[in-house]
Amino acid sequence: HFWLSATVNGAPTRFLVGTGATLTALSEQTALDARVPEKSLRQTVNMRTANGAIRAELATIGELRMGNIVARDLDAVIAPG
Repeated sequence: HFWLSATVNGAPTRFLVGTGATLTALSEQTALDARVPEKSLRQTVNMRTANGAIRAELATIGELRMGNIVARDLDAVIAPG
């Protein structure tokens, strides 16, 4: 794992990168700061994390930028904590 500086919809943030991660996860505060909307149908998923089981909201990140690498319309989850 390592930390990475990035922007989400133009808002600066830091990510803990897990090389085995299958989804991009945002904290509730990061999602608010970056104006990342939850899916309109308020879909939730159950996830197993290193800290146990959680429920997370499905979302889409408009733009995730790390240096000169850009991902658009990226599926993500908004997870508590």
